[in-house]
Amino acid sequence: MLLDSAEAGSELDIECPSGGMPAQAPAPLLAGRWRVRATRTKADEESWAGLVQLLPTES
Repeated sequence: MLLDSAEAGSELDIECPSGGMPAQAPAPLLAGRWRVRATRTKADEESWAGLVQLLPTES
């Protein structure tokens, strides 16, 4: 599941204080083995971004 990066996963089904639900979209994956690459960068104490890449591996 891809989700709004400003919300914790446990809060996906809770309405936002300003109204509406957090943005989310299914990201179906085929069964199998995956290599995971991830990085995180921080702009300041309150702002950061993460990126995760899933790559299929040979069996």
